[in-house]
Amino acid sequence: MPCVHSSATVIAMRTRRRALTVVLAAGAIAIAPAISASAAGAAIHTGDSLYAISTDPSYPDLQLMHVDPTSGLSTTIGAGSAATSGQAYQPAHNPVTGESYYVVDNARGAFFLMQLDVTTGDSTLIGEFEDIGSGLFPGISAIMIGLDGSAYAMDTAQSTMYQLDLATAHIGPVGIAPFPGWAFSVDPTTGDFWAVDSTNRVWTAPAALPDAWSNYGIVVLPDPANQFAYSLQIDRSGTFWLAATDNSVGGAGLWSFTPLTLPTPVYSGPFVDGPYFTSAILITPSPVTPPVPPAGPQLANGGVDYSAAVGVALGAGILLTAGLVVVTRRRSAS
Repeated sequence: MPCVHSSATVIAMRTRRRALTVVLAAGAIAIAPAISASAAGAAIHTGDSLYAISTDPSYPDLQLMHVDPTSGLSTTIGAGSAATSGQAYQPAHNPVTGESYYVVDNARGAFFLMQLDVTTGDSTLIGEFEDIGSGLFPGISAIMIGLDGSAYAMDTAQSTMYQLDLATAHIGPVGIAPFPGWAFSVDPTTGDFWAVDSTNRVWTAPAALPDAWSNYGIVVLPDPANQFAYSLQIDRSGTFWLAATDNSVGGAGLWSFTPLTLPTPVYSGPFVDGPYFTSAILITPSPVTPPVPPAGPQLANGGVDYSAAVGVALGAGILLTAGLVVVTRRRSAS
C-alpha cells in the first residue's frame, strides 16, 4: 500500500538526511569549529545511562552505542541488528514496562517501530506504522512515551501526532503539532512533553494535553544555519540532552541544557567511537547488576561439603568421651 508522506517537505528532509550520510560515507568525518566549545559536558543523573544508535555506514546496521555524557565518547554494545536497515530516529523508554523503542526509516518509503534491548544491542521489528482508521502508512520519525506508558508517534512531514500501540505499531491521529521536527521527549520529573523543532525552537505540552503544544523558546547553538536538532532525551534530574547534527561537515555533537539555560547549552563533544553519526539518542535507568552471592565453604572433590558434618561429629565425640569418664568414675567409687 502506498505511503502518504511523499510531499516536498519529506523530500527536503530526506535530502538533508542523505547529504549527511553521503559525507560520512566519503570519509569526511569532522566536527565543525563552531561546536568546539567547552572542555567537558554536564553529568547525567546518577543511575541513568545514555545510548545512541549509529547510522554511520562504517558500522553494522543499527549499531547501539553506550555514550559518556560528559564527552560523547562511545563504546559499542553488540553487533547491530539484521532485523531491518535504515536510519534510526527518536527512541523512547517506557517507564512502566522498562522496554525501549525507536523508529527506523528504510529510505524506501517505509517507517518501522523497533524494540531495543540495551544490554545486548539487539533490535526486534514490531511492524510498519499504520493508521488503522485510514489504512495509510504515515512517515513517522519520532515517538514519545508518557509516565503512564501511553505512547505517541509524530509525522514530521504532516506535523500530525498519533496515539501509538507499542505491540503492533498501529496508530490513530490525536492532534496537530504546529512545527516540523524529529526531537521529542517526556520529562520524567513532571510528565510534560517537550520537543525541539528543525529550527531549534523548543516546544512543550502538558502531560494531560499532549497535543496542546506551545513555544517555550529557542536553544541557541553556535551555528544555527548548520546545526539541527535530531534527537532529544531528558534525564531524571530534568537535564535535557540533544543530539545535533552539523550539515556543513556531517558530524553529530551532544549538548545539554535546561529550560532555564536555553541561551547557553553545554557542549559535551562529538559522538566518538570512530567518530560516527547519530540521529537517535536514548536515556534509560542504568541496568542493575545482580548482587554476587557470598563465597560458600570449599567443597571436597565429590562436591559435598563435609565441614558441618565433621563439626557435629567432633562435638558428639567430645560429649561421649566426657560421659564415659563420669560413668567410669562413679562405678569405681561404688
